[in-house]
Amino acid sequence: MNARPLLHSRLPRGGAGFYGNCYYIMRVASTAGKVATATVTDVVKMIKEGKKRLPSEFARWAAGEMAGVDPYQITSDYRTLLVSDWTRLGFAEVDYGWGPPAHVVPLTNLDYIATCILVKPWAHKPGARLITQCVTADRVTAFHDAMLDIN
Repeated sequence: MNARPLLHSRLPRGGAGFYGNCYYIMRVASTAGKVATATVTDVVKMIKEGKKRLPSEFARWAAGEMAGVDPYQITSDYRTLLVSDWTRLGFAEVDYGWGPPAHVVPLTNLDYIATCILVKPWAHKPGARLITQCVTADRVTAFHDAMLDIN
């Protein structure tokens, strides 16, 4: 989640001379059963509720009011799915002189955590782009079948 509003007093004014990411991992916890039976709208609502809580929880954590426990620390086991939305970052619009890229995907190298990153579709081939990692060998068939069943 964009952490600039949370750190506004500590960042350079006007952004002059400063470029880089400023984000904080936001964790939303739920049971697998609840997520599996939820609609996409329900999952988005869970995420939005988590985003609403972040400013106050981050402030409490930064002030040392959470006994040194980071409420948003993620685990690297199979219970965690890291989701990121890259559709509005502008990568697909960058033009170095030969036109915008045909496709932009991240190179995450996160072999230890399941990752799903939403990227902008190529203008000439609309549709969703789903990039996944960390589907263990014993779950590949089930994952593949679930993806085919999405429609």
